[in-house]
Amino acid sequence: MVGRDAELGAVLASIGVDPHRGADRLTDLLIAGDAGVGKSRLLAAVREEAERRGWSMVSGHCLDFGDADLAYLPFSEVVGQLVESWPTAMQQVLQAHPALAKLQPGRRTRSAGTGSDDDQAVDRPDLYRAMAAALAAVAKQNPLILVIDDCHWADRSTRELLTFLLSRGDPAGFAVIVSYRADDLHRRHPLRRHLAEWGRLGGVDRLQLGR
Repeated sequence: MVGRDAELGAVLASIGVDPHRGADRLTDLLIAGDAGVGKSRLLAAVREEAERRGWSMVSGHCLDFGDADLAYLPFSEVVGQLVESWPTAMQQVLQAHPALAKLQPGRRTRSAGTGSDDDQAVDRPDLYRAMAAALAAVAKQNPLILVIDDCHWADRSTRELLTFLLSRGDPAGFAVIVSYRADDLHRRHPLRRHLAEWGRLGGVDRLQLGR
């Protein structure tokens, strides 16, 4: 990676990897940048450096399905990674929070419109608490970074679950990074309202990635 040392240092410092912060003082981060500017490459470098320092990182990716929604798609991807890498901890979480099973890969269904049928079948408060509990359980073993990439394509359910996680009072040993394409956010884009809300939260930093 060339020409991004300052940005890499800013990300690591913001979320608390460098300098290292206690698990109760981690900060979340919103990363904006135009298409092709290098957000994914920067996040790959963050993973390399964080893992070198004993952290773990899991990532979920939002996809563009046009007029159809796939509720909680990036979180389903994340749950799959958590179950694969920390099976014992996740088995305990699934027993205590059975709602989390609805996010296991293969259980997402796509439907047209803003309200996915699959989303309506989920008790959202239970699901939100289950997702937070899963991340906190893994973070007890070592600090954890959760990345939700390409959030300009996020469905409504994903945006609302992110609001819950970013609003949490207790960092619980994990930091959240949300990346999105700034040039895709037209005036009425649904993510704009959430970004304004997230930016007002305590413990959330912002980084604009220039060319």
